[in-house]
Amino acid sequence: MNVILSMKTRYQITFLNGRIILNSKRTVQGLDIVIESPKDSLRHGPDWIQKMAHDYGYIEGTKGNDGDELDCFVGPNSDSETLFVVEQNNDEGEFDEHKVMIGFSNMAEAKDAYFANYPEEWDHLRNITELDIKDFWDWVKNKNTSVEIENGKIKVNAFREHIEGVVTRISGTFHFFGNWDWGTRNYVGCVTVDGKNIDIKAPNENAFRQAAHRAAKKEVMKDNERENDMEITLKKKNTSNLELIKDKEYRKWAKDQGRDPEHQATIDEFKKTEKYKQMQNSQAIIQNGKLKLD
Repeated sequence: MNVILSMKTRYQITFLNGRIILNSKRTVQGLDIVIESPKDSLRHGPDWIQKMAHDYGYIEGTKGNDGDELDCFVGPNSDSETLFVVEQNNDEGEFDEHKVMIGFSNMAEAKDAYFANYPEEWDHLRNITELDIKDFWDWVKNKNTSVEIENGKIKVNAFREHIEGVVTRISGTFHFFGNWDWGTRNYVGCVTVDGKNIDIKAPNENAFRQAAHRAAKKEVMKDNERENDMEITLKKKNTSNLELIKDKEYRKWAKDQGRDPEHQATIDEFKKTEKYKQMQNSQAIIQNGKLKLD
């Protein structure tokens, strides 16, 4: 009798013909696969037990929408460079995760194999998409397996060999572009701010866009600081007549001139002097409030 021992870990132990079968590994089309439930063993769900028509396991180094490695079924045709990605629903009819059909010759064979490994009433298949090995590798290596596939193409958040766009800030709109670098597993490119290219890199498209925003913001702030440093000017602070009348230097000047310090004519005369200009300059403030002299 074939019995599978249920465990709460990703790793399972399978009994096949009374013998313990531990997880095994195999490589198909460059994908390292851990076989959890080999062909002819028993796999179970919450309320069902299913004899496996094909090897079942997961692809190492990947991450699916459920947070675990990307699940896969492995068929007999290891030479097939075509993979079939099943989008599987949960019990509520919403997208749940992917199952990758590896080693099958065509869509019909892959679909039949998928259903052969589930109970007869299984109705969780949402969609199945054919991908060549290169497109599949792009999808897996960029770790965007949480997104659905549409018409054989990965949706918005997934891998692109070249990306470009603009970031918009109050100070302007800045163009960015990047290319996927397999060596570093990053998008590598730059964002252009006022004719200057600022290098950026990030592991996925969204992160690259965010890096472009940050780089543009940082460069704009630097430009503003340079402009402020170059355009520091003194603003003259208007002194009211009442403040002037209270000023010791003004009253001393008026006394030396034999004039009434509170008389408007005396005030007007003083405002024409170099001493008054010096008083105004000493009360100047640096533009943007960085320095204030009282």
